[in-house]
Amino acid sequence: MLGLEQERISVTVFASDEDAPRDDEAVQVWLELGIPQERIYYLPKEDNWWPPVGKTGPCGPDSELFYDTGRPKHGHGCRPGCSCGKYIEIGNNVFMQYIKTAEGTYVPLKQRNIDVGIGLERTLYVHQRTDDVFSTDLFMPIVHRMNELHLSYNGSNPGRQGNETTLASSKEHTVLSTEREQRLIRIITDHVRAATFIIADGVIPGNVEQGYICRRLIRRAIRCGHELNMPQTFLAEAAQAVIDRCSSFYPFLEERQLFILNELTREEERFGKTLSRGLREFQKQEERLFKEHQERSCRANVKRFAGGLADHSERTTQLHTATHLLQQAPRDVLGTHLHQVGSNITPERLRFDFSHPKKLTSEEIQRVEEIVNRQISRDLQTTMDVMPLQQAFVQGALAFFGGRYGDVVKVYKIGDYSMEVCDGPHVQHTGEMGRFHIIKAETIGQGVQRIRADLVETDESS
Repeated sequence: MLGLEQERISVTVFASDEDAPRDDEAVQVWLELGIPQERIYYLPKEDNWWPPVGKTGPCGPDSELFYDTGRPKHGHGCRPGCSCGKYIEIGNNVFMQYIKTAEGTYVPLKQRNIDVGIGLERTLYVHQRTDDVFSTDLFMPIVHRMNELHLSYNGSNPGRQGNETTLASSKEHTVLSTEREQRLIRIITDHVRAATFIIADGVIPGNVEQGYICRRLIRRAIRCGHELNMPQTFLAEAAQAVIDRCSSFYPFLEERQLFILNELTREEERFGKTLSRGLREFQKQEERLFKEHQERSCRANVKRFAGGLADHSERTTQLHTATHLLQQAPRDVLGTHLHQVGSNITPERLRFDFSHPKKLTSEEIQRVEEIVNRQISRDLQTTMDVMPLQQAFVQGALAFFGGRYGDVVKVYKIGDYSMEVCDGPHVQHTGEMGRFHIIKAETIGQGVQRIRADLVETDESS
């Protein structure tokens, strides 16, 4: 279907160790699909094993697909998985079939699954037979725009030094640049593309969690632009090139275009002041601070993504349904730009984080609380349908964590008020939940608000 030459495809499988046997089951499947034994490689756990999140949890062997680019081998032992550039990984099959216990043993799971990942950019690269991913038609329009903008502010730049290489070429024009300039423009292209999609998902650049990652991407692009003598604000033009190229496949980019461009420009102006005052000092401190933040984020993510709700008790289930109502209520009060960026639910309370530039006023808090309680008092029925993810989007279901969903999802509807992609569980009727009460609303970072709330039992006889 992709037009790839099967004789250039090799695979790797888990070789075995003291924890698990060799993955002969995957080998047999590859043989049946026409991959000969000589193009099947057995690699150790560090290459072909998907670890659990944290110290315990689901895990298992994986099998990776590599495509021979035709480049010569480099050194002894060149094989799929090495870093010489001859073989490029285009896909990965993860076989979740064990659970690692606190004692370090691997116990077979009763229910096993396969997680398939295909690298779009890399597959496109080998399919179009380009030199690299930045030469594919996915990236070239963005690279061209950055190159044009660079030349418009720097001209031919006769003072350049170093070997000139072709940065971007098409039937319309060919542009030359130094290798250093080529590298900087590609960094800008990649980072702005990522930041554009992140902001479109409702993440605002900030100092914590997802917002921090978005800010780092943007500021790396700004620093590269600074080295290229780009204009003071150029990110919006870079992002516009991303939107023009990708909006036909991702229409939400065009729908949120103004929001994306405004956030990028605001962050660029803010950082420009910092950059002009102390770039050298900033660079000295950046690697140390980023490492510390990575360690903190890693510890936080181990907890965050270790698995859904704290439990499926009646109380936690009620709070989970309340969170869905809370997902919609602030959108009714504040606007549809609001996007969930995180949540945490325990039997004691719920926590809901969302993107919004301003702290909620006491009036807005009261209105949100009243709306949720109104839906609870309506005793709405909760229903669940299973459907393809794209169908869920067409029907208007909310879904803010695209990377976590499969092709087929569960969609929970709470009466006529809420519809959201979710794994459950939920109450059957909202009338059994009690009264919704907001404990606290606060700003936790640049453009990120947090609501803590619980459910209070009501006295029906009063």
